[in-house]
Amino acid sequence: MKQTETDYWITSMLETYGNVSDLNITVGKPLQVETSGQLVPVTVEPPVPSLTPFQAEVFALNLIGGNKRLLDDLVKHGSCDLSYWLGQKARFRVNVFSQKTNLSTVLRKLEMKIPTITQLNLPKLFYNMAGERNGIILVTGATGSGKSTSLAALLDKINDEKPVHIVTLEDPIEYVHQHKMATFNQRELGNDFDSFASGLRAALRQAPKVILVGEMRDRETMEIGLSAAETGHLVLSTLHTVDAGQTINRILGMFEQEEQAQVRNRLVDTIRWI
Repeated sequence: MKQTETDYWITSMLETYGNVSDLNITVGKPLQVETSGQLVPVTVEPPVPSLTPFQAEVFALNLIGGNKRLLDDLVKHGSCDLSYWLGQKARFRVNVFSQKTNLSTVLRKLEMKIPTITQLNLPKLFYNMAGERNGIILVTGATGSGKSTSLAALLDKINDEKPVHIVTLEDPIEYVHQHKMATFNQRELGNDFDSFASGLRAALRQAPKVILVGEMRDRETMEIGLSAAETGHLVLSTLHTVDAGQTINRILGMFEQEEQAQVRNRLVDTIRWI
């Protein structure tokens, strides 16, 4: 299967139904899309009544495109995350994963236009967040709760109002920000940097005023994030926690017991919003 055929399948899946949210490639099933909460089959030419292991694997590998890090993740962890552009038609967040020795792929369609704070019906406090000059803002919640979208809307507000340099570290890049008042440099894990910690350390040498870190995954990233906030940067990030109390406990749990009192004091000085 050539890359053009892969793109033809994706285009057909997008155009067959309205309100498509996800594209599903699973061995033993036809091409499927999720629309209005239900999976429905998609017809293409030549017909694909049931995907073979070979078709599913080549489809996945065409999206991965020979990226060594993604291939390593797939072998070591059984799955990998990436972004994929279909020309100017659509962008996707993609997860490729193994199941019963076969590869499956799910593509989540991303909005090409960044939603505003008002369109998302977010609290008016988000306008206050956009005015912060330094410190840490954490958006928390379960997977799929809208953390990345909320941060994109917040960054878009800053972009509308402030002539500042913004560096984002993402896995993968979900929303592409156009230069308005702000200047954006968006970096993707694997393609542009090898870990959030190293990307964040490098960002401090890139003269940003605002830094987005896709996720505070470990102690090293959190430590550098705290230092960035303490030195006058505004750091935006996410955590998979459900409330402010659990968020603080999660952060403290990244550090040794004897360090936690000092970290707690640093959080008092740097946390602006959770």
